Amino acid sequence: MKRTLILLLLCVVVAFGQESGINRRAARNLGGKAGVTRTVSGRIDSLATVVTVAANGIATTSATINGTVNPHGTATVVRFLWGTTTGTYTDSIPISPAYTGSAAQVTWAEISALSVATQYYFVIAGLNAAGYVRGSELTFTTLENTIRFGNADSVNIAGHASPNTLTTTRGAGTNPYSVVGVACYSPTSFVVDSVKVDSVSGGSTVKCDSLVASLAADRGVKIYGKKGLTAGSHTFTVYTNGTLQGSLMGVNLFGVDQTSPIVTSAAATSTGTAISVAIVNASGNWVVDCVFNTSNKVYAPTSPQVLAASNGQNADGEEGAMSYKSVVGTASAWTMSDVAAWRICAVVVKRTP
Repeated sequence: MKRTLILLLLCVVVAFGQESGINRRAARNLGGKAGVTRTVSGRIDSLATVVTVAANGIATTSATINGTVNPHGTATVVRFLWGTTTGTYTDSIPISPAYTGSAAQVTWAEISALSVATQYYFVIAGLNAAGYVRGSELTFTTLENTIRFGNADSVNIAGHASPNTLTTTRGAGTNPYSVVGVACYSPTSFVVDSVKVDSVSGGSTVKCDSLVASLAADRGVKIYGKKGLTAGSHTFTVYTNGTLQGSLMGVNLFGVDQTSPIVTSAAATSTGTAISVAIVNASGNWVVDCVFNTSNKVYAPTSPQVLAASNGQNADGEEGAMSYKSVVGTASAWTMSDVAAWRICAVVVKRTP
């Protein structure tokens, strides 16, 4: 009789142990679904629920990654994991102390020493007495801190009534800044009322951030800037008080400081063969300039011109010119083939810190 009772008890213990083992394996494989529990010495432990939340505060070498955790009554240690390959996380950071309670709680980690202009993959993970869980993978891309040229567009205008448009296609990149130059000649007074982006039927949909540099309402040049445009095609519409004769030119840059894109600006006008404007450019920043002259082609820039936009030329007659350069210096300058009236505006575009 005693032997029979002992054998019966052993069968019950073995069966309970096998069932507990199945529950533990199921808890590990269910990916943190609420309601999965494990009983240990009369205590019921529940797997935490963790959710990966989009990153914010993204900079050139740092970011804040976010998540939520619900411990479901079982003390839970949270950790963030990240790396540059999907599914592979080479770095991690624990969050302490452990989370307790039975409600979803916000958590985050500020991570640094990241690579510039690089895509990262990250997840949140939780570990408690019931097992290990991990949230879904999300991504973010660190910002660029070197100004990079995207593309340029220009349109020649001769006797076109207001408004006039320039369509430009912004490519892929972070910290975008689009610059539009208006080089105009008119036999009468000429005023640019406004420059709008993607306006509909002449409406005031979105204005440019500001007129960042200008010179002379009559036969003048002006530069407008717009930050944060999404990738794709955008139309800049120039509204004037009369017929525009001249050109519209635009460049798209990346890696530009989004808080204060323009460090300084300057403008000058004169007559002669030497075109220049005093402007201070620090290392890493770029100069964008817009030139206009009445009859002679501008040539032989005094410093390397990365781009010149106006029918593929620096400038020809009333077309004007726009260019940008990364050279550190105190002037933006060209020479002309003959004595003529000229005007130039220039701005220093600041790179992302």
